[in-house]
This record gives sequence, C-alpha cells and structure tokens, in this order.
Amino acid sequence: MKLAALSIEGKETIALTHDNRFISIETINEMEGMCFEEDFVSLLREGQFSELCTWYKTEGKQKLSVFPSIKEEAVEIALCKNPSTVLGVGMNYVEKAIELSGKLPEEEPVMFTKPSSTLVGPNQPILLPVQSKEVTAEGELAIVIGKQCKNVKQEDAKEFIAGFTTALDVTAKDIHGKNPRYLQRSKSFDTFCSIGSSFVTLDEFSSLNKIKVETVLNGEVKHSNTVSNMMYDPLWLLEFFSSIMTLNPGDIILTGTPGSVLINEKDVVECRVTELASLKNDVRVGLLLAK
Repeated sequence: MKLAALSIEGKETIALTHDNRFISIETINEMEGMCFEEDFVSLLREGQFSELCTWYKTEGKQKLSVFPSIKEEAVEIALCKNPSTVLGVGMNYVEKAIELSGKLPEEEPVMFTKPSSTLVGPNQPILLPVQSKEVTAEGELAIVIGKQCKNVKQEDAKEFIAGFTTALDVTAKDIHGKNPRYLQRSKSFDTFCSIGSSFVTLDEFSSLNKIKVETVLNGEVKHSNTVSNMMYDPLWLLEFFSSIMTLNPGDIILTGTPGSVLINEKDVVECRVTELASLKNDVRVGLLLAK
C-alpha cells in the first residue's frame, strides 16, 4: 500500500495512491462508512493503520479504481510532522564507511537524534546557518514505526514497522570536523531534517535488499546504493534502537546515506528511493534573528 500526506486547499490529509491518482481518506470514509483518522501519525497512534491495510488488501485495492480521486491541486507535506523522536545512524553503507575510515567500523552504529525544530517537509527551504560554512545533505531511507515497541528482535521487526518514507539529513560538516563530539550539534540546526510526503508498506517490495537510495543535487545523481550494502539493515536497526528506548507510532529512524553532497544557496537537493516519490528541498541562507 502506498499513500501520501497532502495539503488540499489548506486542509491537511492523507491519501492512498492508486494508478497515479490520489484517493483521500475522507473519500474512503464516505464511500465505505468508515472513520479513519486523516492525519498519518494519528492513524498509527489510534491503532487504525493495520485496519486500513487489511481493508486495502482484501477489498480496497479493487474499489479504489472507481472511487473519485482528488481533483484540486495537492501540495506535498511531511508525512510525520510530530514524531516523538527522530533517530539516525552514520556510515551505514559499507563502501562509505571504508572510504572514511579505511576499515570496517565498529560492531554497533554511530547514533544521533534530530530535534523537532529540524523537521521540514517537501519543497520547504533548508536554511544554511551563519555558524557554518560547509553544510552537507544526505538522501536516506527512513523507517516509520507503526506500533509502540521495546526490545524487539530482528526476526519480529516487520510487525512493528509501518513502512518507509524518504528523508534528507543535513549536517554542518565543518562543525563536526572540529571535534567528533560535536556530532549532535552539527545535526541540530533548524530545518536540518526533511521528511517526505510519500509512504510505502514493506509488502510492496519483493526484497528489501533491492531498495535503491540516491542523493541527488540539482537533478544529478551524486550517490546511489542499495539496502543490500548496508552494514545494519532496517530490521536490525529496529532491534538496536528498541533495545535502548521505547519507540512510539510515527517515530522515524534514518538508516544512513549512500553519500552526502555539499549544498549552497539556490541548490536543490533531493532524495530518491525505490517505490517512493522524490523528496526535494531548495537551499537558502538562514537569517540570524533574535526572537
């Protein structure tokens, strides 16, 4: 199942995607006499997501062909606007890790968090902070947690993952370069994490290992790799993070990047992931304003 978070004439909603059309949850509720939440994170937190998936698999997929689609102009918005946490790992692709260190990394990943103030959505600007002269962006596959979980084993991980979306993780590279202990600060500036609108469930993939992730700058693919080359695959990452903390519906795990690009004012940076709509953000210079 695929869906997208949209704003239609100022109203935010989610819609299922079918044959290149958007069918809103509001329409599904009206046609089927249901009462699904129209906000994605609320859908997860209210426990309705599995019900929607079951409806889609058993009868909805066929019915969507005749349901009216969204006719008004739709604006993409971030799928998860208020997750309780956004977690990330660094150097998760084998080639990138060896390139940076000359050897395979530790048995467990580098981890960090992204504050809520870093979050933006599609087509919103990424703002370059005045404190940094060297900022990078990275296209990433993002895991969306479907159910509250703790101490999940890798073999059971799919039960707790709602699906995937796209993300751009942004870093003040020069600040991190001054001292490895500055990693969290370098990741925490406003607008330094873009979350995509598009979403896909795991059952849409014949193999998770074949998922391709790309970092694109001004329309040119700069880095490309597949999940098969991750050192810590998505299911393992859920086991790792849930062994540390309780994860809640709508939480996001950034799974690492095939490569980063330096970004400057007027650039357009993009994340492309198999089966998902592209995530794009313009780059602008931020203003140092007291508020």
